[in-house]
Amino acid sequence: RTYDYWGFCPGDKPFIQQKTLQLLLNLLDRQQPLILVPRVKERSGHPTFFSTELYSQFLKIQGDSGGRRLIEQFHDEVLFVDLPDEGIGLDMDEYLEFEHVR
Repeated sequence: RTYDYWGFCPGDKPFIQQKTLQLLLNLLDRQQPLILVPRVKERSGHPTFFSTELYSQFLKIQGDSGGRRLIEQFHDEVLFVDLPDEGIGLDMDEYLEFEHVR
């Protein structure tokens, strides 16, 4: 089986809403961007999706830059989607810190 996209999401992002995931998957299907990046309040979030066309570019990545380098390199081909879902940017550590202070 072949895939058109890879989706990346750190394991400490449990607050992403299901409807957000469905919206992102629908956008991938309809618009077929090279890269899809959700944002909340103009800050990039997760999950981020990369077309499998970028396979050879991924093999060249070294260090801890991850997909950020590809987002910068192909910035004109990135579909940024502004969403109201705070979960795309909130990780478990931030949440636990907030709850502890509260």
